[in-house]
Amino acid sequence: MRARPPAVSPPRRRLKRPRQDPRTILANIVDDKRDALPVSPCTELTLGQKDVITTANSHLCSDMADGVKCASLNVNGLQAFYKAGHLKNFLLLHKPHILLLSEIRISAKKLHKLKPLHLMLAAFGFTFNHWNPSRKVLGLSGTAILSRLPPKHVFCGTADADKCADDEGRLITAVFDKFIVTNTYTPCSSWIDRKMSPKDAKKKDGERLAFDAVFRDHLSTLLSTGLPVLWAGDQNITASNDDVYDGHVNPRRELYATCKPWERDSHRATMALGVKDAYRCFNPTPSTLDFTYWRSNAMRATGRGLRLDHLLCSESLLRANAIPRVTEVRASQEVPGSDHCPLTWTLLLEEPERPPHADAPPDGSPMSIDTPDKDALLSSATGQRPDEDQFRFLESLCMEDHNDEFLRCISSSHEHAFDVQTARGAPPLPHHIAALGVAVS
Repeated sequence: MRARPPAVSPPRRRLKRPRQDPRTILANIVDDKRDALPVSPCTELTLGQKDVITTANSHLCSDMADGVKCASLNVNGLQAFYKAGHLKNFLLLHKPHILLLSEIRISAKKLHKLKPLHLMLAAFGFTFNHWNPSRKVLGLSGTAILSRLPPKHVFCGTADADKCADDEGRLITAVFDKFIVTNTYTPCSSWIDRKMSPKDAKKKDGERLAFDAVFRDHLSTLLSTGLPVLWAGDQNITASNDDVYDGHVNPRRELYATCKPWERDSHRATMALGVKDAYRCFNPTPSTLDFTYWRSNAMRATGRGLRLDHLLCSESLLRANAIPRVTEVRASQEVPGSDHCPLTWTLLLEEPERPPHADAPPDGSPMSIDTPDKDALLSSATGQRPDEDQFRFLESLCMEDHNDEFLRCISSSHEHAFDVQTARGAPPLPHHIAALGVAVS
């Protein structure tokens, strides 16, 4: 009797979540209707928040008083970078609030199975994580935006999804309350020192030009919303010869990828839309500390690198007293684990609170024009006792020539503090004794 073949269950149909049109999202931002729209799904990949969120309201960061710390990093393979411990060490060292990853080189299926990674990110407070892995060639390229701040909208590809499908996961954009962040992994052009047929080289160069043209349309759409835009990531371009270790001495450098004249012209055309190189604004003098990419560890050890990772942002973010504004940008070359190093910057969303008398000059320096009124200090000394900050300010006044009445007021204030200190059984403060010695006539 012949055995029955095992029953084969029909394949499951995967229900795709409807994707909201990014053009609709950005159009509503222009109309100031951001709150009426839900957060759009980033990709078909869903990493359930019930598995990775450990604490409620974890996006409320209490350490943002000095600004939002952001970082952009080409990890050259997320799985290897994470398993070697480099990602954990980087998060412990820099403590970013928003992390932009490029060239993650991992498929959606493997990303699902990498549960320890999601738990570690949740432990650091990254509960708003959006991934854009490659769907065209598994394990190739891919970008991500990991955030401790809740974005309003996140979408992959360009704002006009019908015009260009981002099957390689090279572009992801997040819209926050006060700014927009877009992260790219720009295709590289053909390399002269690699065996490549003229047909393949022409195709690769064409892909680079096509991506630049499509991204310019995307960037102009983002800028039209009125929100300041930050464009970061591995852009595979050296803006000038200053960004190459031998750019001024190697006449053949313009034949290599990232340095070709037509690439730089295309990059300048993108910048002409209204974005500036934030790194060069804060680091105008070229040096080996600018480099973010090295072809080998030996070249990294000898400082022979290129600056391929950039931060370009709206001009309003670089003004002195603007809010929000970028306050510093640097290349963190001390971070190992990849052929690139991270680019870090700080985004100030509101003016920090200044402590009282923060502008008081040090001893011996001229007083500022914001000096409190003398009559107010006299009434405070004769009526209600001044606090400790006023004590220190009055001491600085003792170093200058003032009338006896004013010095007696200082003396009476410090005598009161002297009595309080001795009543508590504690020795008198040295600056109280010094003030008494100066004030007594």
